[in-house]
Amino acid sequence: WRYTLGFDHDIRAGFLDGWSLQGSWIYTDNPSNLDIYEYDRHVVNLGLALLTQSAHDLCLLGGWMTLGRR
Repeated sequence: WRYTLGFDHDIRAGFLDGWSLQGSWIYTDNPSNLDIYEYDRHVVNLGLALLTQSAHDLCLLGGWMTLGRR
């Protein structure tokens, strides 16, 4: 099983005007009949992207963190 939740917020005022705050959380539950391949995983992403005039955003700053257990 995999669940994903994310957001994207365009900032239109203040010193971060023209930037977008982005984040997501992904949960993976990987069952298996072999214990060595069974795991749960949480992945959290958070970043800033500079909004441009083109169809693509230029990502300048980002970070990630992975939490899991076996």
